[in-house]
Amino acid sequence: MHSRRTPLPEISLGDPIWTVEHIALALRQQTRATRTLIGRPDFPPAFRLCDAPNARKYWLRETVLAYLPTLLPVAPVSIATGPKPTTTPGPTELAAPVQTAVDPHAAALAKIAALPHATSRRAS
Repeated sequence: MHSRRTPLPEISLGDPIWTVEHIALALRQQTRATRTLIGRPDFPPAFRLCDAPNARKYWLRETVLAYLPTLLPVAPVSIATGPKPTTTPGPTELAAPVQTAVDPHAAALAKIAALPHATSRRAS
């Protein structure tokens, strides 16, 4: 099979090196919107495996995960509309499963899920 027609491996957020497709998957957006994002001057610089101007760009996963919180606006939480603190833990907090092995895919998803997000969004 010709090397340019060989399919790429499946994208996993646990991969240590990310492509545009990895970033799009992490942000849950289309690749075209992601290309606009990576073109920003404050986005972490990419590296290429050769000097060709059209060579594929790569990023280190940790660099991108460290940058993602700067993208998301943190909406202020008012006392009237914000979540009320609980004093007793709920049943789901008590029965949390214990993970024995560290899964890089799950660790990346946990970092993305822990990012702050805007509470007000436009209605679809």
